[in-house]
Amino acid sequence: MSARSRRRVHAVGAYGMGNFGDDLFTATVRQQSGKLWPGATVRTFAPTAVGVYARSTPLGRALRVLLATVGFLWADTVAMCGGSILQDVTGVDRLRQRLLRFRRFEALGVSVGPFDSPEAVRRVTLSLSQLSWLVVRDTRSAEVFGNLVPNAPAPRVGGDLVALNESIRVHPTVAGLITVCPSAAAVSDPAELATRIQSALVAAQDARATPNIVRLLALASTPASNDVPLCHDLSRRLSAAGWTVEVQTYGEMGLEGTLKSIAESSMVWSQRLHGAIVAYLTEVPFLLEGHHQKCLDFGQDVGMHPSTLVPRGAQWLEAAKHLSTHGSSVTLPAHEYRANAREAYSAAPDGGNPRRACSSDE
Repeated sequence: MSARSRRRVHAVGAYGMGNFGDDLFTATVRQQSGKLWPGATVRTFAPTAVGVYARSTPLGRALRVLLATVGFLWADTVAMCGGSILQDVTGVDRLRQRLLRFRRFEALGVSVGPFDSPEAVRRVTLSLSQLSWLVVRDTRSAEVFGNLVPNAPAPRVGGDLVALNESIRVHPTVAGLITVCPSAAAVSDPAELATRIQSALVAAQDARATPNIVRLLALASTPASNDVPLCHDLSRRLSAAGWTVEVQTYGEMGLEGTLKSIAESSMVWSQRLHGAIVAYLTEVPFLLEGHHQKCLDFGQDVGMHPSTLVPRGAQWLEAAKHLSTHGSSVTLPAHEYRANAREAYSAAPDGGNPRRACSSDE
């Protein structure tokens, strides 16, 4: 088969913006492309290093449009891969939507909603009606899809796309190491968060009788949400209170170093969804603050203990006690979550021929 006769897939998402979760999607797509689209050539056209592309400037926006256009012209299939990218259709995605009658359109590992406006509902419903292959990442998204497109076959629920990533592995644990993944998008008052963290640290230390080492891990440095200044602010406050604190950033460590940092922790306390998901997949006890619907959806799908799926702005004290005493309490083991993902994200059931059905159960 010649290179030109192969199927050409343009995988799209919020890639190249300096966010750990989105870059982990990119790495997963590249690693698993042969299984997702056998025999196809798969590209993202997103840069691997954060630069002009990620900036909210006219030049940055122009570069994103240019690369999206190049990818669209090159591909015969556009595949939205990973993330909360079906909350609305904006920017370059709106341009793609106008042209999609000329391309096969797929969405893998996406959340459907929540929506900010009736216009967003209309745009997303149109996108859903154009899909040839859909796998959603949580049960709620499947239910929302059924309400928006009631006559279409139900999509598979595959869990988060990164469950396919073979680089997410269990590591030996560092005793007493508690990794905290704060989110600038979820924090309006760093002093208040520092107070909540301190209370949880005291509870964990009392329960485990082990001195705590606190690692603040910045998982995003995007123009819209940069966790690095927040981590340094929290570090100053916690150090002043007598805790041993270190700051690490995804931007400095890269994917491999960040995965290891999470996996070697004795506990992970996260406001970032993929801090919690990687902890879950590497069997590290974790709490997750449900400041976004996607966090709540993941927690409910894996059966997190109510005390460890923390409402936005609530204390982490009870979660820290529970984790210190019982470990990570989920009803769905990580190996089953991974197995479901491997089955749900198996190659498109029609072998890649254009069609309108969204289920692999036909």
